[in-house]
Amino acid sequence: MQDYLFAKLPIALIKCGLFRELKPSSVVVYNVLLSYADFNTGTCFPSILTICDFSGLSEPTVVNAIKELEDWGLVEVTRRPGSHNVYQLKYWWGSEPTTPKNLRGGLKNFKGTTKISSTLTTD
Repeated sequence: MQDYLFAKLPIALIKCGLFRELKPSSVVVYNVLLSYADFNTGTCFPSILTICDFSGLSEPTVVNAIKELEDWGLVEVTRRPGSHNVYQLKYWWGSEPTTPKNLRGGLKNFKGTTKISSTLTTD
């Protein structure tokens, strides 16, 4: 049954152009995290190796992608030594419409800030 499940990228993040700024591997990892995320909370905890298996990416690439997603404020990571990390997605299919303040970590370097602002608040 799990083979029939799918993840859906938030359209606001596509329309605002943010994914054009990210490395393709980061978009893939974000989509993998979406596929594991709880619909109501946006929280998930797949291991790095699970993300590697699911995405087809190497461990260093996945670790770098997670760091980039953190830097952009798309994912908040709670590291638990000896256990799986906990990932809190800032935008997922169950989330309420939000403002760009959740992206403040990455927005300072994003040239399309106004575009993100208008896209995220009106969609």
